[in-house]
Amino acid sequence: MTEADIALVAAVCRVESSAYGEDGFADRQEAAEVGVTRTRLMVQDAQRFMSDLIRMIAASGVITALHPLMLPLLLLAVLPAGAGPCCPRVWTTRPTTSTWATGTSGR
Repeated sequence: MTEADIALVAAVCRVESSAYGEDGFADRQEAAEVGVTRTRLMVQDAQRFMSDLIRMIAASGVITALHPLMLPLLLLAVLPAGAGPCCPRVWTTRPTTSTWATGTSGR
């Protein structure tokens, strides 16, 4: 559990019982829970991005030191992995002729 989780549980425990009956209380509580989860995921994604960026810079430095014309090949090799987050719908499963072209499930 993170400090944000502990703070959320403590805040919910301090709420008076009459507040549970108010309109929108459940929505605000759910929004707080989702915020805690998304914050944690956002920090993990930022850490992963920085780690991958540092690896890419290091690899491009080594490749350029070996031969400068190999740098475009490195970019071509990395392009499919980088396109995944940008285009999640393309080829997520093995496509049939109807799924990829029309966006239907083929059923």
